[in-house]
Amino acid sequence: MPDIKSTFEIVDVLTILDAETILKSQSPLSSDSNKPTTLLNNGTGTVYMVTTKGNAISGQAGSELNISVDAGDNIRFRTLSLTDAADYKCFIHHTNVSKNKELLVPDNFTFNCLNVDEPYPAPGWPANGVSSEKRADYFWQTTAESDGQATYQFVVAIYDRHSTLKGYVTWDPYITIKGN
Repeated sequence: MPDIKSTFEIVDVLTILDAETILKSQSPLSSDSNKPTTLLNNGTGTVYMVTTKGNAISGQAGSELNISVDAGDNIRFRTLSLTDAADYKCFIHHTNVSKNKELLVPDNFTFNCLNVDEPYPAPGWPANGVSSEKRADYFWQTTAESDGQATYQFVVAIYDRHSTLKGYVTWDPYITIKGN
């Protein structure tokens, strides 16, 4: 039976894309997920990656987030668009580890979709408290295996509010794995 991980060994990374600016500055985007459009300046000014302060080495809230994790930690990546509820949705389509694949298990990332109870403000908030409903939680996950630095690329699909694919984009952040 595999070891059960506590939530303290899960490192969450939220990636926010300014899809509107990306589309204005780089349209048309590639419609081929195997040949995505490389973001200008490697995403500087249009991609914002954040994690907890304790896991950030450098690049917090930028496109080149370098995170530090321990071997055995699970790393989960989620995406949002700045206009998530109104105009554009962004989803990680796939990943590619281009440097030091052996540091991650599997040597790429796995897609997960869980239906979880999520609280939201009930009508009449704050007097009426919160309610909850099942919502999909999408993330890509990998596990740090051994010390070193891995370079990876995300390929992110951007959709408009009509579920029409606007294209695929890519950039390449880092993961630094330190000893336990």
